[in-house]
Amino acid sequence: MPDKIQAVLFDNDGTLVDTYDAILASMHHALTTVLGHDLTDEYIASKVGIPLVDQMTQFADDPSQVDELVQVYRTHNEDDLTGKIGTFEGLSEALDLLKGEGYRLGVVTSKRRLVALEGLKRFGYADAFELVNGVEASVAHKPEPEPLLNAAKAMGLDPERCVYVGDSPYDLRAAHSAGMKAVAVTWGKFFDGITLAKEEPSAIINEPAQLLGAVKLLG
Repeated sequence: MPDKIQAVLFDNDGTLVDTYDAILASMHHALTTVLGHDLTDEYIASKVGIPLVDQMTQFADDPSQVDELVQVYRTHNEDDLTGKIGTFEGLSEALDLLKGEGYRLGVVTSKRRLVALEGLKRFGYADAFELVNGVEASVAHKPEPEPLLNAAKAMGLDPERCVYVGDSPYDLRAAHSAGMKAVAVTWGKFFDGITLAKEEPSAIINEPAQLLGAVKLLG
């Protein structure tokens, strides 16, 4: 059992499950359906990592459109979920290695819990995690620390004994605010290493095979 770090918590989209194509396709569909115009991939991707309602609030031309944007997005995304999501090479083995070393694992995502679980189950990851917290588990959301602090509390852990692994600046800011170590991953496609480095994570890794080593170096 690690002397200091006891748990590794993960973001979902872009960290555990490759949802890049699915998210962009559903966003473009919702925007063109509801707004009658589209936004660029780059701008949409820059907002991934915060709750869907918050994203749509920023995308909408008028606040009255937010609810419809969310509904159209969710219907399209959930109907298309199995067709466009993927996994990351070496991730299953990386999770097994972490568990083999005695680390406890959890998921903290801005996605709805049941939708996140569906993706995790598809790739056989769900049983690796003792906790999967979705957007419903907190009032405030990333980059605020509350989702991460709630997860640590539910697991009976001091936040300082947790590492949070994510692919977005919002993940890293939440980890810092929660008093957790932050590991940035670049395999999620939404944000590059230069963008993530600006958030001063404890480590930046480019492939799942580097995960165990990075966590061990943090304590």
